Amino acid sequence: MENSIRNNLDNPEVLEQLYRKNRKGFEKAFFSIYPEISSIPLAKFWFTRLTANNKILFNVNLKEITYVLIPCLIVSIIMLIPWLFGFNPHENNFYERNLALTALLGVTLYTAILKNINQKKTAAIVGFFIISAIYVNVLPKTESSSTTLIYLHLPILLWFIFGIVFSEFELKNNEKRIEFIKYNGDLAVLFGIFAIAGMILTAFTIGLFSAIGINVEKIYFELIVIPGVVSVPIICTYLINKFEYLSNKIVTIIANIFSPLILITLIIYLISIIAKGSNPFINRDFLIIFNAMLIGVVALVIFSISERVNNSTNNYYTIIFTALSTIALLINVVALLAILYRITEYGITPNRLAVIGSNLLFFTHLILILTNLLRVIRKKQHLTIIEQVTAKFLPYYGIWLIFVVFILPFIFNFK
Repeated sequence: MENSIRNNLDNPEVLEQLYRKNRKGFEKAFFSIYPEISSIPLAKFWFTRLTANNKILFNVNLKEITYVLIPCLIVSIIMLIPWLFGFNPHENNFYERNLALTALLGVTLYTAILKNINQKKTAAIVGFFIISAIYVNVLPKTESSSTTLIYLHLPILLWFIFGIVFSEFELKNNEKRIEFIKYNGDLAVLFGIFAIAGMILTAFTIGLFSAIGINVEKIYFELIVIPGVVSVPIICTYLINKFEYLSNKIVTIIANIFSPLILITLIIYLISIIAKGSNPFINRDFLIIFNAMLIGVVALVIFSISERVNNSTNNYYTIIFTALSTIALLINVVALLAILYRITEYGITPNRLAVIGSNLLFFTHLILILTNLLRVIRKKQHLTIIEQVTAKFLPYYGIWLIFVVFILPFIFNFK
């Protein structure tokens, strides 16, 4: 390796290939011979590149940690309200109403600090979160379709508000929207890793105390798990910004592996549905599963494409994305027909109105994605067009969410 580096100090392409084939071996050999080649400009460049990675890993200062701890402390205290004031959180669905809202408040505050958003805009955003918290907590205690829809859709609406802060209030900037989509892919992966680690730690802790006859499950859940859940998105955002090169690699690898696997799984599943004769027109639970599949596949396509754009692309992955989009469109059409059938047979309800509106949005979005993917395959467009299409379409989802959260429940009198 040392001789290969020496012999190619005037050939950057070969050095890059050597590095990618055996990174550890390259670094060891390079630092071994660097004293004798330090005067060569390309060697200086490689020294800066290799040592920069090592510095980044340990360059953590008190100011950064303080910025992370402040929003973590705020959201943790909010989630400790039942414990601090001694009331049962399960009697009024405290966690169901406030968990997602609080988590989004924390990560939004941290992002506002990170991006130096001015105080007036930050105050306006915090005000919107406070109004949302009051709104969701004064809802009738009795469960209804309208209140369930609010529980499900309000966090997504607040996610859009978070997106506005993330894009630094540049509402018409598509590049900022695309950056936000990519960030969410990174966040989902890191959050999943933290969730798995947290579950292992929780099981280990409860098991240890159970072995000596102490039941810590309730107190551990209220004092550690819940505050931890709302704090993790803040920590993940810090890590994404601090170690961007690491999170990007993880997300890209996962997207590359799981996209074809999920495609195969979906094909087998759809064939099984046909073979078994399952009917989403009659079976309500099956229709719910169909819609959940649709949301999952659309999210996978969007995040996978966003992660793939900056890497070397080829028709293999474009075909995978096209196949996934086609299956998603097929699921979408079946779900639309099924919900239309149920409305015709049983009448309109808050759930059915919300589902048909969401499905129509997905249908339009998928048609745009699929049309442009076919153009990419024919080499008439670059894969970045899909990012642009999604970025431009996001506001329509936001408008629909406002309708579902703040207008639809009043139309049906919160029934």
